[in-house]
Amino acid sequence: NRLAQAAACLEEALAIDPRLAQAHYHLGLLLSRQGDFDRSISSQLRALAIDPALAEACTNLGYSCYALGRHDDAMSAYRKAITIRPSYARAHYNMGIACMAQRKLDAAVISLRRTSISVPLLAEAHLCAGNIFNLFLGKQEAALHWYQNALVVKPASADVHFAMGDALLKLARPEEAATCYRRAMKEN
Repeated sequence: NRLAQAAACLEEALAIDPRLAQAHYHLGLLLSRQGDFDRSISSQLRALAIDPALAEACTNLGYSCYALGRHDDAMSAYRKAITIRPSYARAHYNMGIACMAQRKLDAAVISLRRTSISVPLLAEAHLCAGNIFNLFLGKQEAALHWYQNALVVKPASADVHFAMGDALLKLARPEEAATCYRRAMKEN
């Protein structure tokens, strides 16, 4: 309900002055959080028409396009955000997730690596990169490296402990895998 109230306030502000790029961006962000991706896209496009260098609007545009299955549009929006702000971690992370979903694994790893460099405390980037190595590339040792980095950031992550257990099991290290699975169950 607070999201709806915030959206109403932004719509009131935009009725007064429709040239507020940040208001369009924030309205689009709220709409995407409510699952209204079509309206979010419209709002982000209005923000970008006013301020084409608003990387956050590009990233949220990409997120909303991705949610609607418009993967090429999402990738284009993420690329634009990264062009505007090359070290923008959220755009790199979202690009990595989109690439992973499309099985563009090398590009996904590159994006997730850039995310982990920009924001080393984002455990999800380390987990996703580890999953690419573990689940798709069959490189469990590399996966363990990424999972260990994720655990440095978020030691109580059941997801990371479970994924690490899976990689260890594939490496024929069942005792270590069992320890990870037990820790995952404890943290869950």
